[in-house]
Amino acid sequence: MALAADLCDIGAHRTRRIETGRPMNDVTPAPALTQREVLLHALYEASELEHNLMCTYLYAAASLKDGEREGLRAEEAAAVRRWRQVLMGVAIEEMGHLAAVWNITSALGGAPRIGRSNFPLDPGLLPASVVVKLAP
Repeated sequence: MALAADLCDIGAHRTRRIETGRPMNDVTPAPALTQREVLLHALYEASELEHNLMCTYLYAAASLKDGEREGLRAEEAAAVRRWRQVLMGVAIEEMGHLAAVWNITSALGGAPRIGRSNFPLDPGLLPASVVVKLAP
C-alpha cells in the first residue's frame, strides 16, 4: 500500500494517512523523561549559568585599570583594588557553586559538561526575570 502525500496532526504526533484513510504514525514519540534525566538537565543548565557568571566576574575584574600606572590617582587606585577584590571574591564563590553542581551531577551518574548555545539563549529553567543576550 502506498502512502498518500497528505500529512495531518493528530495529538502531539505528525502522521501520514494511508490510502484507506487511517492515520499511521510517521514519527516515533520520544521516550518519557525520568526524574533523574530531568534533574540532570536542570543541573547542566545550572552549571552553564554558574560558568557564565564566573567568566563574567573574572572578565570584569581583569578589565579594571591597574592602579597609578594607568593614570589613576591614589584614592582611585585604592577603590579599583577594592572593586577587583570584591569581583574576584564573587568569581571564587561561583567556582564553588560550579563545583557543587558538578559533584551532584557526578553523584547522580552524570558527567560534568559545559555547552554553549548561540545568543539569545533560550530561558529554559532560568527564572523569568533572567535574560541572557548580547548587549552593546
